[in-house]
Amino acid sequence: MVEVIRGELLGFKHIYIPPSRGEMVLILLHGTGGGEEDLVPIARAVDPGAGILSPRGKVLEDGMARFFRRVAPGVYDLEDLRYRAEELADFIEIASHSYGFKRARSIALGYSNGANIAIATMFLRPGAFAGAILLRPFFPVDLGVRPNLAGKEILILAGSRDPISPLRESEELYRRLRSLGASAELRIVNAGHELTRGDVENIREWLPKAFKN
Repeated sequence: MVEVIRGELLGFKHIYIPPSRGEMVLILLHGTGGGEEDLVPIARAVDPGAGILSPRGKVLEDGMARFFRRVAPGVYDLEDLRYRAEELADFIEIASHSYGFKRARSIALGYSNGANIAIATMFLRPGAFAGAILLRPFFPVDLGVRPNLAGKEILILAGSRDPISPLRESEELYRRLRSLGASAELRIVNAGHELTRGDVENIREWLPKAFKN
């Protein structure tokens, strides 16, 4: 039987599932209105043996959980974004000690708002995790930092018909990550903002090449 630990650290309600094979842990970061259970099926589909750390966003927007505040759609509260990214990095560090996993073997898997907080965390605290899978990211802001992302393996999955996270924004993010030294890859799936089977297939194909247990 799979062990599922439910807890709260730094105010983040979360679930943790230890890896059943190897050391990899996927840090799941849901989209607006989601919760800690949302991305578990995707994580299980792409790597059934990986561990899972999945926090629930602490910011509420019209009753929907998010990871940081925004002023309007596509307009972020930069002060809050920086604060929440640092807070998430602290949570991951504390969780790694509490549950005994290695941040050097952990990968953020974020969707939409979750992908955006993963980017901010990686920019402000590059040691929080080893790499990232960014599903439908939209990050049109400059945090005023230029971190060294050498060695970071990053997969961006953009929807060809996404009205919320336009493809051009993912292309710009890809160029920015590459300029900072990251080993970034941009893949385009035939989809809008929703997640599809194509996302699972792309992650499943990319993950073993980027991170070997």
